[in-house]
Amino acid sequence: MTDFTMFCEIAEEEERVTPALLIPLEMYAQEIGFFDHLEYLQLDMKEVKHTVRDKAVTQILNIAIGSPYNKDIDTELRPDRQAANVVDQEQFPDQSGINRFLRRFTPMQLEDLTLIHRLTLRQYGEVRQAEVVVVDLDGFGLLAKRKRGLDFREFEFVFPERGHVFARKGYFAHYPGKEGYHVFVAYTGQFREVIAHLLDPGDVSPRSRFYDLYYQVLENLDGAGGVLLFRFDGGITTGEIIEFLIDEEHLFISKGNNSRTSRRLARRANNDAWEWVSPNQQANDLGWIKIPNCRHRVRVIVLRTFRGGKVKYSHLILNIPAEVLSVKEAVDLYNARQTVESMIKESRRVLWISHLRTGHYWGLQAFVSFGFLAHNLLIWFQRDVFGDTGLGDLGLKRFVQDFVRLPARVQKVGRTIRIKLLVAHADARALVSAIASINAQRFGRQLGLPLIWGPGFRGAKPALHPTSLGP
Repeated sequence: MTDFTMFCEIAEEEERVTPALLIPLEMYAQEIGFFDHLEYLQLDMKEVKHTVRDKAVTQILNIAIGSPYNKDIDTELRPDRQAANVVDQEQFPDQSGINRFLRRFTPMQLEDLTLIHRLTLRQYGEVRQAEVVVVDLDGFGLLAKRKRGLDFREFEFVFPERGHVFARKGYFAHYPGKEGYHVFVAYTGQFREVIAHLLDPGDVSPRSRFYDLYYQVLENLDGAGGVLLFRFDGGITTGEIIEFLIDEEHLFISKGNNSRTSRRLARRANNDAWEWVSPNQQANDLGWIKIPNCRHRVRVIVLRTFRGGKVKYSHLILNIPAEVLSVKEAVDLYNARQTVESMIKESRRVLWISHLRTGHYWGLQAFVSFGFLAHNLLIWFQRDVFGDTGLGDLGLKRFVQDFVRLPARVQKVGRTIRIKLLVAHADARALVSAIASINAQRFGRQLGLPLIWGPGFRGAKPALHPTSLGP
């Protein structure tokens, strides 16, 4: 027997712990009308307590607050009736309801989600304001950790309860021989916005889907008026694709896909023309030359990298003249594509797109679409609300894991949110300081204000859409 006594009770609803920025994120999305676009999602599904819109909102919020699995809906979202009320729900649907929701998707609903992504990007995206838009094209794999499910080639329109439909063996770094899917994404590192995306079985090459993604990018940016510069690596580069981009009068910069070709080109280079572009890398501009399977001449820059006593050769292909872009500027421009690689890591390890929520193929595509909608919503929330504070320049990983998910007790009264953080470390103090700064700017004076946030304030940046966010 122990010599101490315990008492236990369930806290009142207003005393329960919730992610600190969940309700502010919801109010921001409501104010700008982000969730209103979900009305375009038409799904043939019985509605009792929750509409299709309610379930779509729940899935987006589950991803946005960094929940690794749909089962977390039952512990992080469903008990929070206050957060549900903000998005016009009495209570969030449970995990099983969301799982059934994903399994009801067909290609028609995927078209609806593509339209929703396009509408949100057109209304809130900064990418449409730019004169030159650098569009990064890249892909990443999603491993299917359960056995492969039945597919349409074997059993027409039969969806198994278990297993991943259309999971195929493909190239997955560090996981040879595994089955899964490939996501092909168009992203702008300038504004951290996902422009378009595709999901395919693991044995589908990104090159074979380039044209589908290209036309989706054009549709989503229709009417933007800016110059498009496509940037991609050797996994996509072919002479046919380069010829197509030149015919369509687009700028591009890409990496060659064969190191043997790079060494052969290096032998043609003038030894006196090598210039240092980084502490361990030299570049040599070969000028405008012909490449296989392309009737146009392109500018080629050969690179040699010194590492570990060895020399590694590679080359860049572009159609931007040296008068506009020097050799070093061209190398720096290509190396800046690390922004899309960071976005991929954030999507996999922060929004947890890598944790497949269903084995249903169309449902999985819908989940990935919801993931990128959540990504853009978080970026716009961070930009518009915290853009003039120290939190505005943080990466998505740090913003979500260290600030959005801070444990807190949140009380919403009218258009004012009172947040009581339950921790006192440096990140908590940074959030207190950021919101105090927002309040000080909103009310036009520097005061030591309590941790109160009214969502009507959007920072000093001009609005990118006509919707008013406050009085």
